[in-house]
Amino acid sequence: MNEAVPSDRDARPIRALVLANALDRSERHILAGLHDRGVALRVMMDTRHEEEAEFMRGRGVPVEHLVCRSRVDPAAARRIREVLRAGSFDLMHALINRPLANGLWAAWGMKDLRRVAYRGTEGHISRFDPAAWMTYLHPRLDSIVCVSDGVARYLSGFGIPASKLVVIHKGHDPRWYAPAERSRFEELGIPRDAFVVCCVANVRPVKGVEYLVEAFERLPADSAAHLLLIGEVRDQKVERLLATSPRRDRLHAVGFRRDASALTGACDLAVMVSVDREGLPRAIMEAQAQGVASLVTRVGGMPDVVIDGLNGYVIEPRDAAAIAAVITRAMTDREELARFGHNARERFAREFSIEATIDKTLALYERLVPVHR
Repeated sequence: MNEAVPSDRDARPIRALVLANALDRSERHILAGLHDRGVALRVMMDTRHEEEAEFMRGRGVPVEHLVCRSRVDPAAARRIREVLRAGSFDLMHALINRPLANGLWAAWGMKDLRRVAYRGTEGHISRFDPAAWMTYLHPRLDSIVCVSDGVARYLSGFGIPASKLVVIHKGHDPRWYAPAERSRFEELGIPRDAFVVCCVANVRPVKGVEYLVEAFERLPADSAAHLLLIGEVRDQKVERLLATSPRRDRLHAVGFRRDASALTGACDLAVMVSVDREGLPRAIMEAQAQGVASLVTRVGGMPDVVIDGLNGYVIEPRDAAAIAAVITRAMTDREELARFGHNARERFAREFSIEATIDKTLALYERLVPVHR
């Protein structure tokens, strides 16, 4: 009688320890989805983020408290090492810098443990910075999950082998979002019949908002376009421009808003005109999920999401004239704008869903960890 050959179902589940600080909505659902598909997950995070920790526990994922006060935190590293040893984990997946550095330190000598990092942005890495060798340039990293092709290209420039770089877009679920009523814009001082251009960002020089303000100054004096700028303004130059612009009556900086995604869904055009170091901005993902066409610059991962002439407009950075031209085009050709919005929603559901992210992350885990261990 032939002995039964163990199948994949007979193998014990992959045991993964996830290191984080806080967990955004996508990360919570990705981890819950991996758990639902059989990965034995444990999360170490700052449990003072109570709602996030309780969400994970409610989905059956054990959560332990972890705070990394720096990239070299002996107490945090010691606790991570204790958990790694007690849990006999196959894989450690760090979602942010400080837990990554301390996790790699904690895992010293654990030759069978697979080490995975996540990178969500370009920039801020240097071969001459010791911190880089404690994180993304660490020789014991087995894989880096890159949020976009742009991030993968950036990391490859440091000599990281292509085999270590895996592009997995951080997905969203369109059901998470519902556009606000257009009447909400009137509460913010925007006329009912305005063409609303929305930019959601904490405004720093890298976001290129100065070019967006200049673009509005290039529009005709009787233009119906209004800019809704959501997020903290941390760039003094932009603060001055907003205060002194001859079009300041059409520039509405409203600060942080908990309803930012709903307001984005109600706008006519979503904009992100960053000049550098952009990963895969959540605001543009939320706009696309709600069927809003986007204007983005050819920076980082934004061209991964927005394809020029299909679901939005892609221009080169630092070009106020091009921004103004696209706004004018979008206002003039509403049929094209509506088509771009429809394509945005369809493509998003097909290629950037949370389910696709879970599938690709699970495939990475299964590639790194042998079936029968």
